[in-house]
Amino acid sequence: MVRFALTLLMLCIVLVLTECKKDNHKIVISGYRGTDEQGTPLPNVSADITDWQLGVMESLPIEVSAALDSIPLHIDSYRANCGGSILSPSRVAEAYPVPFTKNFTIGIYNCTSFSPCGSKYLIVDQDLHIYNSGSIAGSGVKSVSLASVNSGLYRVYYACYDSSGTIIWRGHGDILKQ
Repeated sequence: MVRFALTLLMLCIVLVLTECKKDNHKIVISGYRGTDEQGTPLPNVSADITDWQLGVMESLPIEVSAALDSIPLHIDSYRANCGGSILSPSRVAEAYPVPFTKNFTIGIYNCTSFSPCGSKYLIVDQDLHIYNSGSIAGSGVKSVSLASVNSGLYRVYYACYDSSGTIIWRGHGDILKQ
């Protein structure tokens, strides 16, 4: 009887832990902002209004924060306009072209009165599997290849830093691989 009760208890614990793990490790990717080869928004493409927001401090899943923390940060501290205040950002981050088939570009740009000294990015699927990550010194662009992954929606998490390595803003943008 005791053996049966212990077996039943162990089975229940395994089932509960398996269910909790499934629920805690998913995100919802509902749409994307379509862009052409120059980053110009495409008409009639489903837009996700939470993508590529300006000057926000988005709350990130714990797994994403830990993964971003582990990426080496490359600070461009030699530029005179690195850092500053975020008063009225004109453009922060974007990806183009979206949708894409093999490669796309991530852009981290100057704002009206602020330029990031460095940024990091992390590309995940809805199960938070990491497909690509990296950093950009200062503001600029980086070509990213996702040629070997399946078609579908992916999320780019990004964080921008000042010259001391403090996060100034962070957010996400969704992309579509065809």
